[in-house]
Amino acid sequence: MSFTTDDQERTKSVSENTPHDLVLDQNIDVKCRFSLEGTYLQVSPNCEYLLGYTEQELIDQNYQDFIHPVDLKKLHMQLEKMNDSIETFSFRIQHKDGHYIWMETTVAFIPHPETKQYVEAIAVARDISHRKKTEQHMMESEKLSVTGQLAAGIAHEIRNPLLL
Repeated sequence: MSFTTDDQERTKSVSENTPHDLVLDQNIDVKCRFSLEGTYLQVSPNCEYLLGYTEQELIDQNYQDFIHPVDLKKLHMQLEKMNDSIETFSFRIQHKDGHYIWMETTVAFIPHPETKQYVEAIAVARDISHRKKTEQHMMESEKLSVTGQLAAGIAHEIRNPLLL
C-alpha cells in the first residue's frame, strides 16, 4: 500500500491539527465556540458553505447580529432557562447574501476544569430549511383538505335540503 502526495499532505495536515480543529472540520454541520457574551471564538470552515461567511468574517462578531429579530427574543428566553444541560434550539440566521436560513442548533456551556464556572459555549448547527418548508407545505395541505371537506359538506346540504 502506497500513499500519494495528497494522502501524505492530508496525513500531515491531520497530525498538525488539534483535536478541536479535527472535530470542527469533519462535518457539514456548522460548529462554533462562543464567549459567554456571544462572541464567535472559533468557527468551522464549512460555515462559509452554509452561510457564506468566512471564519475571519465571524470571529469577534456577536451571534446576535445574525439571528432573525423575531427569533432572537425567543432564543434569549430559552438560553436563560438553560441549566447544566445541553439544549437544542431552532431559529433563523442570516446568510451573507441577506436571506434567512432555518438552523437547528445544539448548545452546551463549557465549565472551567478547576473552578467549574462557565467560560464559553459550543454549538453545533445544521440547516433545517428543507424540513421547515416541508412542514409548511404539510400544514397548507391539511388546511386545503379541511376546506375541501367543508365545501363538500356544504354542497351536499344545498343539494339535499331537509324535507319537512
